[in-house]
Amino acid sequence: MNEIVTVNTEVEISDIRPLICELRGQPVMLDRDLAAIYHVMTGRLNEAVKRNLARFPPEFMFQLTDAEMRELIANCDRFRMMKHSPSRMYAFTEQGIAMLSAVLKSDIAIRESIRIMKAFVSMRRVLAVAGPALASLASRVEANERRQIEDQSRNEARFDEIFAKMGAEVIPGLLESIRKATSERREYGKGKKAS
Repeated sequence: MNEIVTVNTEVEISDIRPLICELRGQPVMLDRDLAAIYHVMTGRLNEAVKRNLARFPPEFMFQLTDAEMRELIANCDRFRMMKHSPSRMYAFTEQGIAMLSAVLKSDIAIRESIRIMKAFVSMRRVLAVAGPALASLASRVEANERRQIEDQSRNEARFDEIFAKMGAEVIPGLLESIRKATSERREYGKGKKAS
């Protein structure tokens, strides 16, 4: 039985970058995306991996947990169709992807693995250049959040103090004024109906 998978034959590096996601603190690609790039069915890719498990230690490949699957499906629209899938996806690190080309043994797998490796290298370069700026920005955001939390705590303490003082003097008088105004409105309403 021949399986036909139609996929663009030229996958550009810019097309690969969005397929790289971060799981467990490292950049990875998922089995279904790799299968599409390599022009094979996801099941066939996973079978080839299972036949060669010795080549895929945990730092090269891992299966997503149920929680990771739920989070991925919730955050990425392209995985919506996986919501009711009984099987969990596999994630491949850069080293695992390099190993896949050896396991799949096709010209397409070799060519596309090279493109994927270039995408990973390109991402590392961008992060190396942008890293210090991003770290500075993250630091400023964190400092602002800390200040905001401190200000909120101070304001809450001030309001508590004001309400405590008001409670002893103003609140009972305020409540009495509200009761009186409410009863006057009722009386006015009753008198109007009677006339």
